Amino acid sequence: MKTLLLVFGLAFAATESAEAQCDKAVRLSCTKTEYLDESGGLVRESDETTEIKFNKTEFNVVITMQGQEQKLSGVIRSATCEWKTPYAEGKSVLKVDLTSPSGDSRPVTITLEGKAGSKVTILVEFDGRPEMKIRMYADEFKEDKA
Repeated sequence: MKTLLLVFGLAFAATESAEAQCDKAVRLSCTKTEYLDESGGLVRESDETTEIKFNKTEFNVVITMQGQEQKLSGVIRSATCEWKTPYAEGKSVLKVDLTSPSGDSRPVTITLEGKAGSKVTILVEFDGRPEMKIRMYADEFKEDKA
C-alpha cells in the first residue's frame, strides 16, 4: 500500500511540474529556418537568428536576417501543453493571430515538439495556406525570466 501511494505521489508531482512549466513565459532561440512545401518537403533553408518568446496570452518573434530585424507579435487564441519533461520531451500547440509591423494579421498554428535526445522542433503552419510551412530547431529553450 505504501508503495502504491508513493507511485501515485511521484506521478502527481511529475504532472504538476510539467503543468507548472506550461504557465511560465518561455524563450527559444534558433539559428536556421527551413521553408517547407505542402507535403513537408524542404524548399529552401536560411541562416537567420530567430528569438521566440511567449507566455499564456502573448507571442513575440524577432527574426534577424542579414543584420535586419523583423518583429512579429500576436495574441494566443488557444494553447495545449503536454510536456512530460519540460523543454525536452512533450508538445505544445499554439493557435496565434500573428501581426506584422504593418498591421497585417494572419492566423497560424505553432507546434513545439521535443523528443528524447533531439532538439525542440518549432513548426509554423499558416492557416488556410497549406503550402506555407516553416520549421526551426531550438538551439535554446528555457523559461524567460524577463
